[in-house]
Amino acid sequence: MARLVWAVRLLEMSLPDLGAATEVGKDVMKSIMVLTKHTAVGGGSPGVERTALMELLAKQQQSAPMMQLMQQQRMMQAQGAQAPEAAQPATPAGPPASPT
Repeated sequence: MARLVWAVRLLEMSLPDLGAATEVGKDVMKSIMVLTKHTAVGGGSPGVERTALMELLAKQQQSAPMMQLMQQQRMMQAQGAQAPEAAQPATPAGPPASPT
């Protein structure tokens, strides 16, 4: 339950950056409202909350290299999709010159 409390807090902290009027901000607000019905925010002990936060940070640090690799692959794929168009030779305008 402590992880859920932290999830709500993280959503609350991200809301100012997202903007409450944006589509994603509105969805975050809805999520917060639904989740707070199932949690007693502030009801968890500080030790349990700290442990949950430390686990979350450790998992983020472990997954960061994989996320970077995936992002690089997406960028390379996007560049690869654009490359064939650029690699095609331009056709000359007009008929070829006759060898005389």
